[in-house]
Amino acid sequence: MKHDYYDLVVVGTGFASSFFLKKYLEKAKKNVKVLVLERGVFYPHEERLKTKRGEPSEFEKFAEPWEKAINNLSPYKKWPFTTGLGGCSNCWWGCTPRFMPADFKTKTLYGIGEDWPINYDDLNQYYYEAEELMHVSGPEGTPFPRKGKYPLPPHEFSVVDKILHKTYGNKYISQPTARASRSTPGRNRCMDSSTCDTCPVNAKFTIENSEIGVYDSENIELIYGAQVYSL
Repeated sequence: MKHDYYDLVVVGTGFASSFFLKKYLEKAKKNVKVLVLERGVFYPHEERLKTKRGEPSEFEKFAEPWEKAINNLSPYKKWPFTTGLGGCSNCWWGCTPRFMPADFKTKTLYGIGEDWPINYDDLNQYYYEAEELMHVSGPEGTPFPRKGKYPLPPHEFSVVDKILHKTYGNKYISQPTARASRSTPGRNRCMDSSTCDTCPVNAKFTIENSEIGVYDSENIELIYGAQVYSL
């Protein structure tokens, strides 16, 4: 490590860490020192594509096994996830619907689970910020309260989608998604390949292809291969 003292230590480089660091650096002192500990490695998107295609890659040993996640005969399931720069932004499918207001009050409304300590309105402004940051594609008419257009237009309906949307209105929509419906800086337009876990055209939002840029900051020291057991 470069320093004996850090103002902040962050574990992981996934969604939560990266989004938090973006806001933190915007407000922090210019000489702030941040240490980021990532247990994985930097596994570039191009190398992920090689592994997906079955081509030789020095990174193939880091590929995440997903076969055991396909299990319909047992209540126990091994969920696939990714380590390394970007965490699960590398393996998610980019689906970004919002919660419904009622989802925050399931105990009160339905007698199930527990109510959240916050409500939809408390999160609303942060939903907008995240959608802008990820260049989310989506429609204007949604079943959850939202004003204005998404950063990118919605993905086009199929013939069947059009019939269902005509019948059910905004209860059947083009799902908001962080898969670019138009080219954006660092990302190409989605080609509907249905292999979103490793997008062949890099249309899905990941920390690697994003404009967040926090890990390029001189204030941050990023160490790979550092699994944290306690802090």
